[in-house]
Amino acid sequence: MARCSFSIGPRHGPLSGRLAPARAGRAGGHVAARVARARERQQARFARGRIHCNAQMDGRQVRRHVPLDAPSRALLEEVATHHGLSGRALHRTCKVARTLADLDGSEEVTDEHLMLALTLQRARFDYQH
Repeated sequence: MARCSFSIGPRHGPLSGRLAPARAGRAGGHVAARVARARERQQARFARGRIHCNAQMDGRQVRRHVPLDAPSRALLEEVATHHGLSGRALHRTCKVARTLADLDGSEEVTDEHLMLALTLQRARFDYQH
């Protein structure tokens, strides 16, 4: 015999009443321009290679294009040890940090980029599981 489970939650009013008001600041055009500049940076970085964006980097390219200073490396190692991150997850985090730096127009990947990348990776993991 097949079993089904249903979950019925409370009914809410119109969605517009629950949304935060629109923030002034970054308009869609500004964000699109930042993304376009970040893409250009990536295309220039990989112009002589077989790839064209940060997401396609292999481990060797991650080490080359995402150099970490000693404190950043220590931070990443601590987080990896504490949360049991795999090498693949660490490389993915470094790729995201490189992309965040590109969006900021920065050649260097800072601790801020690394921390935001770790936060985004954690949110991605939590969402998938």
